[in-house]
Amino acid sequence: MVQGKGKGAPPRYARRSLVEAIFLVLREGRPWGDTPPGYPPGKMVYWHYRNWVSRGVWAEVERMLVGYAPPSPRPADTSSSTS
Repeated sequence: MVQGKGKGAPPRYARRSLVEAIFLVLREGRPWGDTPPGYPPGKMVYWHYRNWVSRGVWAEVERMLVGYAPPSPRPADTSSSTS
């Protein structure tokens, strides 16, 4: 879903590293410009994030992942008492 169109120069950064950087920023609440060394620059990460949001890519990813969510734990049964 996040693949390029295959036109122009080859991408400077792997799509996987961009996605990992986006998850890192969103998970840790970092500023976009504060991506750690080893990740693409924050401006590039933010540009791809906004591009994919505007194209509906993130909504589609979320829709697909909902079906893969692990079942939530059942609440403990507190209606019976043992004494």
